[in-house]
Amino acid sequence: MRRKTVTLVELIIVTVLVGALSLGFSWYLMNAIDMWQFVSFRSEIASQAELALAQMSRNIRQATAGSIEDAKHKKITFGMLDDNDSPIRVQYKYNSTNGRLLYKLDNNNDGTWDSSDILLSGVSNLRFDYFDSSGNSTATPSDVYLINTDISVAKGSQSATLSSRVFPRNFKL
Repeated sequence: MRRKTVTLVELIIVTVLVGALSLGFSWYLMNAIDMWQFVSFRSEIASQAELALAQMSRNIRQATAGSIEDAKHKKITFGMLDDNDSPIRVQYKYNSTNGRLLYKLDNNNDGTWDSSDILLSGVSNLRFDYFDSSGNSTATPSDVYLINTDISVAKGSQSATLSSRVFPRNFKL
């Protein structure tokens, strides 16, 4: 009676096949994990930029008529009323050397900044564009009727760009 056994050649073939299948499965699994990290990371930086843009838009919308002091492409300074209807000054400024969007407040409206906070890090570009009531680009703060804001954020190889158009409600003709 002959005994059935596994030969060394058969054992090597099975080991090689199992190894190849394991490599293929691990490659597929690693790609899925990389894709998940890419999507979640991009979603995270985009949501942070959305929150910052929403705060800027909300505050710019509350600007009081004729209160824009500084209307540059990388910075805007304006006045608004706080919750107690007291006048305050607000400034949003892009610092390109460290990629930060700064948010400054002058609560006493005395010309000195009482606080300066980092609203968003990882900013690769911030641009304010100003338009008059006819839709023409303007650099004169007293002529501003519409403000476009474009913000780009980046972290590693990931980036997101968001835009906003704001009609300060107290400026409408």
